[in-house]
Amino acid sequence: MEKKKVLFGTDSYFQLMTAINLRTTVYKDWYADIIVYGSVPSADKIADRLRETNVFDHVYMADTSLTRCGKKYSKREKLPKYFVYLYSLIAPSHVLKNAIGAKLTIPYDEFVLNSYGALPDTIFNICYRNNKNIKVKRIEDGFVSYFTEFGSKKGHFRQFLESFSNLIFGDKDIKKYIDGYYFVEPDLVIAKLPYPVIRSPKFSRNNKELVSVLNHVFNYDNSLKFDKKIYLFEDGSLFFMNSDEEVDIVNELKSVVDSANFIVKMHPRRKENRFSKLGVDVMAKSSIPWEVIQLNNHFDNCIFMTVASSVAFSSDIYFGDNCHKILLFNCLKNPPALVNENFKKYLELYLAKFGADSLHIPTNYEELKKEVVEISKTF
Repeated sequence: MEKKKVLFGTDSYFQLMTAINLRTTVYKDWYADIIVYGSVPSADKIADRLRETNVFDHVYMADTSLTRCGKKYSKREKLPKYFVYLYSLIAPSHVLKNAIGAKLTIPYDEFVLNSYGALPDTIFNICYRNNKNIKVKRIEDGFVSYFTEFGSKKGHFRQFLESFSNLIFGDKDIKKYIDGYYFVEPDLVIAKLPYPVIRSPKFSRNNKELVSVLNHVFNYDNSLKFDKKIYLFEDGSLFFMNSDEEVDIVNELKSVVDSANFIVKMHPRRKENRFSKLGVDVMAKSSIPWEVIQLNNHFDNCIFMTVASSVAFSSDIYFGDNCHKILLFNCLKNPPALVNENFKKYLELYLAKFGADSLHIPTNYEELKKEVVEISKTF
């Protein structure tokens, strides 16, 4: 019997990890290819190392201006993509061949990706030409995926342009072919989705192939030691707010716990070590995702602290680890905008799923210090 065929498209480290996890579990017996989008940091090196693992039949890297999205690119850097985008509506096969250096001729049964966009729309339409019965599955990209169906929506003019193109050139709207969305914890999904939610397997340390592949892809160093008991993860939202309240929190905690047990993981966007003057260790900057670090280490009975980032939820959702999670947003004078009604509803579902004691959410510095001291007694 001929194997079914799947193509993955990944736009971030987390999506790549999820794709590899699915490849080694749900799609283990399928023929599987993957396209690593150029927007993934060091995409060319990541794709090269992924090829060396042989976990996918083919690994493509999409080098195209279509992936230049967001604030990290200037208007000048983004300009070419608008011309390439228009060309992709007319000649998607030519645009894709230029991007990945090959023609896609395999009749894939499924295309698995996170969201739509100029590049994935182009890929899908080539896949559709090869197999009119192709189905599309989506994969989550962290806990924000649980809140809304799509992180960004296409503008009215773009929708009109694509509808007109579909009418003239026979291309298809990828959204109409989505028939499922993989989530590790379907019970926490609050987004209103017009297709089924499918439970995805957790990242398991027992999945030796997954661990081996991820360690090779991200060049994980097994000699790294993670022997601290208290980890504070800088929050991206405070970076954009230009807030230093995390420094205040560490300063407060220093008065009640041994700083030798403490370490701060800097946010990737931070360039300044704000904690050196406090005598607290800071984790060296690394291109290795935290999920890969956690997959290689046990953090049972450790404390993870963050204002409101996903790392507080990851231990339960993706690993099932037994560590203490503390959310700090209620301690702040200026909580980030992320802490909105959707976030609070997600928190309610999370606490209902994993238990009221699965998260600590102190309301001020004194409560925080008291909780950390109590937990520290068990070290």
